[in-house]
Amino acid sequence: MKKISNELINYIKSMSESVLFFGEYNDKILDTINENKKIINCDILSSENKVNSKSQGKNKIIYIKDLRKKYKKKKLNYIVGDIKQLDKYKRTFVKDSIYINKKTIYLYCDNEYENNYLIKMYKRYNTKIDILSCIDGKIIIIDTSSSKTNIIKDIFYSMIDFLIKIYDFIGDMLIG
Repeated sequence: MKKISNELINYIKSMSESVLFFGEYNDKILDTINENKKIINCDILSSENKVNSKSQGKNKIIYIKDLRKKYKKKKLNYIVGDIKQLDKYKRTFVKDSIYINKKTIYLYCDNEYENNYLIKMYKRYNTKIDILSCIDGKIIIIDTSSSKTNIIKDIFYSMIDFLIKIYDFIGDMLIG
């Protein structure tokens, strides 16, 4: 078993064309992205307004709320990111990531994170999901090459998610 960062570096070495990266990253990962000649475009997704002085070359900062505005349908090849930074945006990120991605999504988290709900949301779109266990966490590999999006389906699933959230909130209020 390897660490998550070493596994991500191995995956980044095999990536090509366009990549969207978000979450905690170190200098090794940024250097690997800049050294990979097959990566044409790499965007770093950020919910904060910080510009890292080391992120030069192919990297640029964009904001999490602007995904559909920035990218067109099936424009990105790969998405790599930390699940913990998506907790606020999980409902919208799943449908946006299916909409803008055409190959593979790599999401990583520590071992304590509950990812069953996230996996259930991705399985709605006919994706293939593999979970790779590492020493310090796990990587969820989501193949979106055969996924299909539909506006009516997205609205329907958004309403179901909202109703489940209300149901959980009412249940928590009655118990607590």
